[in-house]
Amino acid sequence: MKKILLSATILLLCLTGCGKQLTPQESVSKITEKMSALENFELKLDMQASIKMESVNMDMGMKGTMLLDTENNVSKMDMQVNAFGMNVTMAGYSKTTDKETINYTKDETTKTWVKEIDKKEIPTNITNALDMFKNVKKIEEVKGEKNHYKLTIDAKEIQKLLNNVNDTDDTVQTIKEDVIVDYYFNKDYYLTKISFEATAVSAETGDTTLKITSEFAKFNEVGNIVIPDEVLKAELKK
Repeated sequence: MKKILLSATILLLCLTGCGKQLTPQESVSKITEKMSALENFELKLDMQASIKMESVNMDMGMKGTMLLDTENNVSKMDMQVNAFGMNVTMAGYSKTTDKETINYTKDETTKTWVKEIDKKEIPTNITNALDMFKNVKKIEEVKGEKNHYKLTIDAKEIQKLLNNVNDTDDTVQTIKEDVIVDYYFNKDYYLTKISFEATAVSAETGDTTLKITSEFAKFNEVGNIVIPDEVLKAELKK
């Protein structure tokens, strides 16, 4: 679930252009530049995942808020997860360096914090993931709607992202179709909302379809995120 969340988070941060009237391509480039330069912002996520296997279909959902301090590579999340017929609260913090990510999550049963370390090489700043989306395959303006585009992202680019986040290769999960993203932005050229659906095909775990909608707000208004001492003292999960 954490990897799905990280995948979703990175995908949601990926697609980020007054003077003269800008073309759609110029607008997206400008938005990418401005989103990458943000020091902090809020992300509201609504994600639905559907896994289809030979004999079993499983649905799960995740909804909540993430605060991202990209200047210091720290994030805070408060999520509600619905899976296996249960609703679970997921609260946590993450701190990223150039060598590892430290995740802190709260055990709602014991009310204690647990620490996990992922030493896989990852970008020093999560918005670096935006770089792979600077060459969008296709951009279309939505007729009758201002500041709303449909972006086509090459399946190969999404595959690279999926492999990096999940530390796998194309043989585990494969993205076979391009992803169409509904892409909204404001007059200041900040990304405000994206919505998309993507399916990963796997012989081992079945087909996984993600439906994601997210809203971005509070640009440079969140401030620095400080992880409380109580959380920093969490024991390493064995």
